Amino acid sequence: MARVAAWDTALQLVPMSRAYQDTCDFCGKAKGEVNHWYRLKVTPHGTLIILPSVGQPENSTIKDACGSSCVSQGVSRFLDHKTLEPK
Repeated sequence: MARVAAWDTALQLVPMSRAYQDTCDFCGKAKGEVNHWYRLKVTPHGTLIILPSVGQPENSTIKDACGSSCVSQGVSRFLDHKTLEPK
């Protein structure tokens, strides 16, 4: 059986819960083992941060994107409305 793990913010290997299921916050696609996903977050200062998706999100304000087209949707939402939430 393969071991499922992720890097936490301190760059330490930590086990991931098998019950956690990532889905794209833009199109609803379920995350697979080999997909290259991203995380989008708007900081309190109004800056959009885009990072590779690793492990579980820190909080509900971070959005998961399954690829470049969904990242583009998030960037468009941010530029138009200063939020990642749909309008």
